[in-house]
Amino acid sequence: MTELSAPKPYDQWRTNPVDRAEDAAYIFGYDLMRYCRAEALKSADPAGLPKSAEELQDQITAAVDVALHNVVDLLEGFFPMDAGPDHKVSYTLSVCVADAAGTTTERIDISPRLLSPAERCGLLAEPIVSIRKCKFAPLTVDGPP
Repeated sequence: MTELSAPKPYDQWRTNPVDRAEDAAYIFGYDLMRYCRAEALKSADPAGLPKSAEELQDQITAAVDVALHNVVDLLEGFFPMDAGPDHKVSYTLSVCVADAAGTTTERIDISPRLLSPAERCGLLAEPIVSIRKCKFAPLTVDGPP
């Protein structure tokens, strides 16, 4: 796995709006890989190689569930995040609705802490975490669970 370079401290972010957005996106990606991907990979047992396609699917599903749960934790501020020694970082999740022409008609921030865990899609929330089935928007990945 490639090592990630630590993001620039906020004080060193570039001033051009496009470059600044890239610096902000980089720190989000860095935290996403550090807290979500890395934790999901830890959940995979390298000694427990799957003996069937079903076991492989179960291991993948479990790792994805860990990653998605940690994305919610990332959005909810569970992990301490910073942009250098003098600045803290937080992230939000929004739903943007656009008309047929692509013009945004409404943007609704749904995270952090605007919905209780039970109100979030089961894909992301405890105790109904599962990539196989989302309580509020049914999704089956490989047939009925």
